[in-house]
Amino acid sequence: MWIFLWIVASTFILGVFGWSLVILLQQKRAWSAFAKKHNLMYVPGKIIQAPAMKGVVYGHQVAFFPDIQATQDQRGQRFVTVLEFDVGQGMPTGALIATPNFAVFASNLNFTQKLDVDFPGWDKSRIILTRDSAALKQYLTNDRLELLHGIMSMKNATALYFFDEESAIVHIETSDPIRDEQRMERIVQKITSSLPRLKLMNEERAQLKKI
Repeated sequence: MWIFLWIVASTFILGVFGWSLVILLQQKRAWSAFAKKHNLMYVPGKIIQAPAMKGVVYGHQVAFFPDIQATQDQRGQRFVTVLEFDVGQGMPTGALIATPNFAVFASNLNFTQKLDVDFPGWDKSRIILTRDSAALKQYLTNDRLELLHGIMSMKNATALYFFDEESAIVHIETSDPIRDEQRMERIVQKITSSLPRLKLMNEERAQLKKI
């Protein structure tokens, strides 16, 4: 009986490992092809490690890499794919807009003011912290809220938008390894084409500095 159970368990474990390896190899091929197409720095990782890449795509600095995080109960680990996009400019103040899972990260920031927004479908559990709530309220137009809502509503993903006087970053974490080059292309095109909506116009920047 015990031998039978051992065989069943071993077969299951080997099957899971084998399938995970197939997915990993597909991911490596897709990311390598994407990196070659866009002239990005590509790091394949070890045999059983996920790849990483960084560089400039469609005018924006990007970094895509794997990460291992603790589960919510702190008893296990989860593997995620991280996609980071540099908006390309800093802001007159600092702020964080994020899905609830970034609460620990948010607690370590020196952003003491909170802001509530009124936008259809907006999840009230999302985190909005800043140094200047008046300036952030003026910055968060309906167009920008629509974009951020879309990013933070992505399936199987969590996200944050962080900015200060030096830079502005959109950070996305997903359980999807993105093992198809065309899918990666669609995701990157969609996000990078939307990032200019987050940038400040000269008139806006001048107005915000007066607040």
